[in-house]
Amino acid sequence: MEFKEKDSIILEDMEKLEQYSLKIKERFDGELKDNLHETLLEGSIKKIRTSRRAIEELSRPCRMMLEHFSYFQGDYAHSIGYKVGQFLDGRAVLLDFEVQEWGNIILNLGNVTLKWRDEDYTYLFYPDKVMIKSKNRSNPDIFLSFSFSFKYTKVHLRYKNISEDPQVEYWHEDLED
Repeated sequence: MEFKEKDSIILEDMEKLEQYSLKIKERFDGELKDNLHETLLEGSIKKIRTSRRAIEELSRPCRMMLEHFSYFQGDYAHSIGYKVGQFLDGRAVLLDFEVQEWGNIILNLGNVTLKWRDEDYTYLFYPDKVMIKSKNRSNPDIFLSFSFSFKYTKVHLRYKNISEDPQVEYWHEDLED
């Protein structure tokens, strides 16, 4: 199945799931609060929206990177090293990520939350790291390194000609077919 064809099927199904989830939520509005189920439902709606927005609002490089991260999200055997500008650096497990409106990305790394807007950055890809470089020098660059390299997921092989994308500033030769 073609990439775009699969995306349109996913978008259609995600839209149906979101609408159904919102109907469930509306059904119980005004009743005694059931915090457990409301919290789980809100989390589900947030995940559905993230899935839709990843297709609709993100550049292919950003989407590919997040897809790769989803393979080891929540896995304590694999962590992400991060450095933001010259001030914030560390290493943590990727607990969650979210795609908000307008292509805003949120990575939850342990006690640290990294945020950026996809449109405002370019990407430099290496086998085991990604540099997210600001187009506007007033925003910090973000460096992400990970032990679970692209060769394990091979997700980059599904994104044909991604190295030619305008938001890909560098593509390491080891990532070629």
